[in-house]
Amino acid sequence: ESPSLRVSNDYSLRWNYTKDAKSRPGSNFSANVNFVTSSFLKNNTTNYEDIISTNSNSSISYSRGLFNRKINLSIASNINQNLSTGNLTMTLPQMTASMSRQMPFKTFNAKNKTIRSFMRNFGVSYQGTFRNEIRTIDTTLIGGIQEQLSGKPSINSTNLREGIKNGISHRIPISTSFKALKWITVSPNFSFDEYWYLETTEKKWDDEKDSLITNSIKGFDRAVSYRTSISLSTILYGMKIFKKESKLQAIRHVIRPNMSAVYSPDFSTGEENGYRTVQTDTPQIFNSYSIYENGLLGRPSSGPQASINFGVGNNLEIKIKSQDFMSLNFEDIFNFFFSPICNNFSNFGSMNGGMPFSIFLIFSIF
Repeated sequence: ESPSLRVSNDYSLRWNYTKDAKSRPGSNFSANVNFVTSSFLKNNTTNYEDIISTNSNSSISYSRGLFNRKINLSIASNINQNLSTGNLTMTLPQMTASMSRQMPFKTFNAKNKTIRSFMRNFGVSYQGTFRNEIRTIDTTLIGGIQEQLSGKPSINSTNLREGIKNGISHRIPISTSFKALKWITVSPNFSFDEYWYLETTEKKWDDEKDSLITNSIKGFDRAVSYRTSISLSTILYGMKIFKKESKLQAIRHVIRPNMSAVYSPDFSTGEENGYRTVQTDTPQIFNSYSIYENGLLGRPSSGPQASINFGVGNNLEIKIKSQDFMSLNFEDIFNFFFSPICNNFSNFGSMNGGMPFSIFLIFSIF
């Protein structure tokens, strides 16, 4: 055997598929696979563009609507490859289930109009996501596949299992609207998020090595967050009609005042929210960290939010009569917002104001 001879196993898989839209309405399937090992193109092609390629992407997806599309299910798998290093990130799979906004009390009856409107407009939706992700190199992935097919243990299979991460998230938005004082529309909203983790992060200070050690702890854990808001809006009309012989025929003014408030508590402190304190340096320097910081689908947002927003929209229309009938529309918009973000309601952190103004002129000759 020649000392310059080198044996390598190279693989390439290409597959493209798009389902006919007329086949099985309500479902969709597509595939665009271009998987190659990092050395395949260099060893098996003379095409210059292929030889210098540094990235390759593959995707497979399937989706289906159930119960008249009230529930939608989707499954997707993606592979992003770096052909220079052999590193790859593979989502296998990502499953998403979503339920469109449902109004379970649409036929609710009550003598009180406010209660009736509140219940009839009450709606809830849902979105859940499960993601399994693998970060490894192409040779390790192929070794793991060969082990599964042959039943023989592979050196690379252990490394493959170490690169697997997964997570689950749930989101439930709830909203409704009703009339207050006959003219004001009130729209409260509430959003609940929950994150499930099958692995968390633990950090410890090693006094002997004088360094910070980070470990991954297997096991189920969960975190929650929520956000609530409410908005109030109404519409005011005013119109002045002039005499028929007047060149100025009419003026119509529409005012749309609105106000909204948003609140979300602070989920970035406390052990109940997954935060721990650990020594990170000497002498006796401590910092806080989240055990969910490496979560695949995120974690509760840090910092509180408390904001109040005000807005006023104006629409002014002027109708002018001439030899040819002309309609002149004039619109201006005025907005003022006040958005403090604070640790508590007695200590406002900031105050901002804005007055955007715009004019639109539309001429229509009939």
